[in-house]
Amino acid sequence: MPPLSFLTPENIEAIHTATLQILSETGILLTHPEARTLLDGAGATILQNKVLLPPELIESSLALCPPSFTLRGRSGNQATLGEGELPWHNLGGATQEAELDAILLAAETPIREEY
Repeated sequence: MPPLSFLTPENIEAIHTATLQILSETGILLTHPEARTLLDGAGATILQNKVLLPPELIESSLALCPPSFTLRGRSGNQATLGEGELPWHNLGGATQEAELDAILLAAETPIREEY
């Protein structure tokens, strides 16, 4: 299957640049204290539960990512991402339900009968 190519390289660069701007100026909400500490040590700006990620941190982190990796399911099936193939799955919805209770996020793992 040929790769999808509806975005030009310029479109992709514009999306990437806008994403870097959003992450550095708007930031993300992160309530996990240890994760905030790690990001603070890596150069992020911490404003209570809001974390501003500088473009240099994002770019240096992306440079550490391998060009491809393999996911392995419980059944033994494998999918390699990053080699130009678009993986497909038949997942029709979220596999976990999350409920926000004050600051805590409690996730319930669904049982097979719920599908």
